[in-house]
Amino acid sequence: CSLGAGYRWGRGTCGPAPPILTYLPAQYTTTYQSVCPTQTSATWRFFYWQSSTPIGTSIAFTAKTSPDGTSWGASVAIGTAAAPPVVTPSWTSGPTTVDDALVASGQVSQSQLLVTATLNPNASQTTTPTLTNWQVTYDCLPSQ
Repeated sequence: CSLGAGYRWGRGTCGPAPPILTYLPAQYTTTYQSVCPTQTSATWRFFYWQSSTPIGTSIAFTAKTSPDGTSWGASVAIGTAAAPPVVTPSWTSGPTTVDDALVASGQVSQSQLLVTATLNPNASQTTTPTLTNWQVTYDCLPSQ
């Protein structure tokens, strides 16, 4: 067997080494629809998640809002999962509410919210984070 050519022994025979599994960044989205009584409107609160983020990996969360699910505002950052902690079995949230992030960018909460999670592997692309759960809360406040 020629180790320099990438061949290895396996089960008494010589053959090519198995390929190394690598990961690319991946995005996952979900849309939340608020349900509020007449004369009230949604104000999006905290976005929560559960994840596992090995060292060198991260998950970036963004959100954008829409009154009708067709025209969306600009994306805003709503949190990042990164090591440490490596594993967050309990719910974790970003430092501000989704509404605060929207207001800081000159927007307001609308009836729909599109959340995107971007999972980023480590630099060698051999380890990736895991997103176990996510959820968002909202209040129905009197319309202005």
